[in-house]
Amino acid sequence: MIPHALAAALLLGLAAAAQDTRPADLREEVQRANEHRRLQIRLAAAARLSQAGDAAVPAIHEYQQAKGGDAITLGLVEAMARSEPKGEATLGLLAGWAREPAFFWRAQALAGLAAARRDEYRALFTAALRDPAHLFRLHGARGLWLLRRPSDREPVLALLRDEDPRLRVQLAAFLLDEGELSGVPLLLGALADTREFLGDPWGRREAGIAFQALRRFAGQDFGYVAGREPAANAAAIEAFRAFARARLGDAVPADLPPAPRDPVTAGGIEIRSCRHGDWFLRWNDLGELFVGLESRRGVPMDVGAWRALEERRGKLTGAAEQLHGTVVCDYLRVHAAAPALHRRCAPGHLPGDLAAWLDELAAALATQGEDALAQGLRTRLTQFR
Repeated sequence: MIPHALAAALLLGLAAAAQDTRPADLREEVQRANEHRRLQIRLAAAARLSQAGDAAVPAIHEYQQAKGGDAITLGLVEAMARSEPKGEATLGLLAGWAREPAFFWRAQALAGLAAARRDEYRALFTAALRDPAHLFRLHGARGLWLLRRPSDREPVLALLRDEDPRLRVQLAAFLLDEGELSGVPLLLGALADTREFLGDPWGRREAGIAFQALRRFAGQDFGYVAGREPAANAAAIEAFRAFARARLGDAVPADLPPAPRDPVTAGGIEIRSCRHGDWFLRWNDLGELFVGLESRRGVPMDVGAWRALEERRGKLTGAAEQLHGTVVCDYLRVHAAAPALHRRCAPGHLPGDLAAWLDELAAALATQGEDALAQGLRTRLTQFR
């Protein structure tokens, strides 16, 4: 038999060894979650860190200090945001990410704080309603709503009139799931949205979100098929409208307005920025500019100024997409049909020739009296130089 004293010593040694190896194991999981070449393994590692909860936080902090915030993956942030229950260390990690303006996934971190329903983050949620990034505004609104303070109701509902249609639809869907019906007409209008921006089918994505929320609301799908052309879904859309009108009365229109359409354009600029907010601009062959994702506002350019800009842009040709740097989240993209041009740039990788043309465009906008639009472009360009 092993003497009692020796057995006790062995047990203490094994316990100490377990304590020594656990942080190392967590450090390996953090590395896998952020660096493994296979997405499935990254996500599995992130899930295990989420299950570890507060115990994983020191290893995540250590990795971030060594590698920088840009090395943290979306999968890890979303996993920690979904972790339940959230301990104080996990909440602190999410709050730190959410408060860092340059962090790519700060909106997803804020979503985790919103789900925690902690009143101590109310000031952060309130400030988020004015953030330039639409997802940050969305999750700030979710956080306020879930705190159930009557005084926060109107500031949240005001975002149903936000300039970004993605935010309007996603907030309306969230509110409907929470029993708030104010956004139902907005969701009905989104069901037939097929709009795109430089080939990105953002309207169909929002239509899918609207459909899922309305399906949960109605308890049936009425034959609607996500991704199908609006004409093929017309009967289902009308059935959703009739169901909603029976519940909400005149708050739902007797006839839905025609589905919005994109203007005919020849090129445009798309800037995705978690820091400064997304920025969208398109133009047609006549030099009329269309502002925003929905292109609701047109800006007629001076003919001479536009011809000079187009002549200089014609020197930036290249039909195949050219990538400048490695895009993780934020990017700047310029796409035009004739002369063909398609460039996508990661932060810090804007080539000089394209930067010069964008600077000229900003100056031309300012000359036209579009100072806010020009400043919006200049502000976002700082991230990509």
